[in-house]
Amino acid sequence: MSTSATPPATPGTEKNNSFDQPADTNSLINELSRLNISISKGDNAAKTRALALSRQLTASLTEPVDAASSMIFQPFISFAVQTAVRLDVFSRLIQQQAEQYNEAVSTKMLSVVCNNAEPLLLSRILRVLSSLSYISEGSEPETWLANPTTHAFAIPAIAAGHRFVWDIQVPGTAHAPKFLEETNYVCPTSANDGFIQYAHSTRYDVFEYMSCVRPDRLQDFHTFMGNTMGSRSYWVDWYPVQEQILTGYDSSTTLLVDVGGGKGHDILSFAERFPSTREEESSETQIGPSRSACRPLHHCFLIP
Repeated sequence: MSTSATPPATPGTEKNNSFDQPADTNSLINELSRLNISISKGDNAAKTRALALSRQLTASLTEPVDAASSMIFQPFISFAVQTAVRLDVFSRLIQQQAEQYNEAVSTKMLSVVCNNAEPLLLSRILRVLSSLSYISEGSEPETWLANPTTHAFAIPAIAAGHRFVWDIQVPGTAHAPKFLEETNYVCPTSANDGFIQYAHSTRYDVFEYMSCVRPDRLQDFHTFMGNTMGSRSYWVDWYPVQEQILTGYDSSTTLLVDVGGGKGHDILSFAERFPSTREEESSETQIGPSRSACRPLHHCFLIP
């Protein structure tokens, strides 16, 4: 099941009605300071509010020309990150650092374990990653350390997401302005004639394209979709499941449908969280090791 609803706000962290309006720098700093105690107690709502305020604070301190100009170079930053993912830099850095008893890893050593990439090229990539705090600089020049974000990048599902988006969606995004120019700036309405089809010169919808042409990226897509929550709370932790879904449920009917549910990760997690909704035995096809009464159905959700 997918939902775009948001969990109820923690008292004291409700969204201000003027949140989207330009804010005074001092007021932003003061509000951030007031959140300090809540954050120290692990209040996730306070952390979310602080992140939003921090972005506002950065915007208020950034010159408008600098803000507009910085977007020019974003694609090159994405390229650097993508190259690091392809070279498996994050996992290799973590592994090499562990083998060196947590000592910083040199660019030269890292290049050896990263497909023998040229040290000069790798150094340039690593400097970009360091500037974004995706990795940390060591105490000596050209040495590097893994940090918590490095470990996040090393998660297979996140790496898969980077590969899938870069190879499948980014080309469509890059060609989108030209596509819209040629179609008089109207929203694409066909699954077989949009940004991705224009970029890849195909009439397949995106899933057909990946299945026939890029099965490696289809696998990446499934891996990525199996772990897209990040640090966010799982929806069943805050959604009124009992009141909205379980109360009054007729056991002779289907309880929950997850359209585009991939390998069933979300609906199986739901069944594990609410075991009373599971059948002890099911003659239906099982998804993975769970004994829940989940049944996969082939369905093109692009067709009404």
